[in-house]
Amino acid sequence: MDVMWEKYPPINIKAKEIIIMENKKNKLLILMIVLCIMVPIGGAIAYFRADTSSSNKLSSGNIGIELRDATTNEDGQITDEGINFNFGYPGAIKDKQTFVKNTSENDLYTRIAVTKYWEDESGNKVIDANPGFIEIITNDKDNWIIQDSDENKEVVYFYYKKLLEPGAVTDLFVNQIKLSGNIDNTNAMRYSGLSAHLSFEAEAIQKVGAESAILSEWGLEVKIDNNDVIQYVEE
Repeated sequence: MDVMWEKYPPINIKAKEIIIMENKKNKLLILMIVLCIMVPIGGAIAYFRADTSSSNKLSSGNIGIELRDATTNEDGQITDEGINFNFGYPGAIKDKQTFVKNTSENDLYTRIAVTKYWEDESGNKVIDANPGFIEIITNDKDNWIIQDSDENKEVVYFYYKKLLEPGAVTDLFVNQIKLSGNIDNTNAMRYSGLSAHLSFEAEAIQKVGAESAILSEWGLEVKIDNNDVIQYVEE
């Protein structure tokens, strides 16, 4: 990825908790990010919130990753709580350029799990509302393995193919967020007043013993070639 993206700071939200788990030689960092986009049909606001938390301080040499945002034409209103957007109508597209930076001293492999669903005005998950109407647009698919085979269209996994060296950043895994144009007059009333909720879970595994660690921690078989590039991911 172009080094120009490295200048963008981490998503600037109050820290709460980072969970670090150790499995012998392999360390796994789990960084939770919550992204909430309020999408009342007919045009009110959307809301972005990201929370990270830290029960264990990262020390030199530990695995460390950060989610960063490089949106340059943000038209939302930035507040102490996050960013507010006015989407306005189904089919609307908003820029949201997000990537991962390796802040550790180790070579890493990383993935991001994005969970999508709809919430009512009380913040309750709406089981029968279609998460497939919440669309994530990724322009650079060559450097990501994207798994969106969840039958409920609720979870999408992004695996970065390249080894992420200390201080390096990934390509963008999110370029835009779109409200599906399939929310038409037939089903508009069903989604009126609901909000689209996305949660991001970024994980990293260090290079040493990566194939075994990924099988152990993520339950997946991967093939890494001689250039340290992930060729495939299989359950």
